[in-house]
Order: sequence, then C-alpha cells, then structure tokens
Amino acid sequence: MGNRIRPVLKPGDIVWARVPGYPSHPAKIVDKTQNNIPPHVLRVKHRRNHNNLVHFIDVIRTEVWGWVPDANIEMFGDKDIDELMLRKVKKEKQIHKRKEVQAGFRSAYKLKHIDPEPLLSLVFSPSE
Repeated sequence: MGNRIRPVLKPGDIVWARVPGYPSHPAKIVDKTQNNIPPHVLRVKHRRNHNNLVHFIDVIRTEVWGWVPDANIEMFGDKDIDELMLRKVKKEKQIHKRKEVQAGFRSAYKLKHIDPEPLLSLVFSPSE
C-alpha cells in the first residue's frame, strides 16, 4: 500500500499476507529456525525477495505455509488497513476464499483480544 515505512517484522507478528491465486489473509510471521516447520516448507526454493515465512491462520486448504515478499505483506490490527483488506477480499469471486479469510480474521482479532464482529459486519452482509 504505497511507499510507507513499515516496522521490522518479527516472528509472531500477525500480518495480512498474500500469495498468488489467493486474497490477502491473516497470517503469523514464523521464525525459520523453529523445529515445528515441515521439512517440505523449508526445502521450497523461494525467490530471493520472498523472505518472509508465514503460517496462515484458520485456512482449510492443505497449504497453510507461504513464503511471501515484503510487497505482499500489510500490517494487521490497524482498523483502517483491516477494513481496506476486508473490502478487497469482499470482491473475491470464490465464496470459499472469502469465508476462509473471514474465519482467519476472526481468529486473528481474537488473538489480539479485539472483537472482530463490528468490522466484519461493516464490510460483509450476514449472508456473505
């Protein structure tokens, strides 16, 4: 979202992360030296600028890990940014992807001890 200065990302930070073919989704920055990372994730040859390993929150698909470049990461927990990201997700044509992001958003907000429902109801109708 422009050329603003972004804080240095640390393991455990919750962010919006986007991988090709999917909308931005809440994710945690992961310490690449952790022992619980599946070996196939570490073996993935990621591009030089895809230096952030993330674990997507509350995803149903099999691939919950992703190597993401800085350009595809937004900070999470700022109401304005979160609303903008949810509005982008609302445009997603595939319903299951929208539902998955909403579930991840709920879980991520609860991790931050914030009620997710006011922002979700601002962006999505009850049937979405």
